[in-house]
Amino acid sequence: MASKSKKTKSVALLQKRYNSTKKPTLLKYPKRPKQSATTASKKKYLESYERVDAANTKKLKEWQENVNEANALNKKIFG
Repeated sequence: MASKSKKTKSVALLQKRYNSTKKPTLLKYPKRPKQSATTASKKKYLESYERVDAANTKKLKEWQENVNEANALNKKIFG
């Protein structure tokens, strides 16, 4: 019985996490290389920057959708 209730709690926590309206913590952008840096390090920076930017954009978009959904539900329920 204990394992079944644990499983139910974990599912509830997962749902809460994905539908949260709390602003997400974003990944830090990498430091810009100096102008005199090598081409390889500049390419590495750009790849890292694009990866972080895509992840942050995705997090913000999901958060905004959750906030819009919550606001719509509040408006429908509370007027």
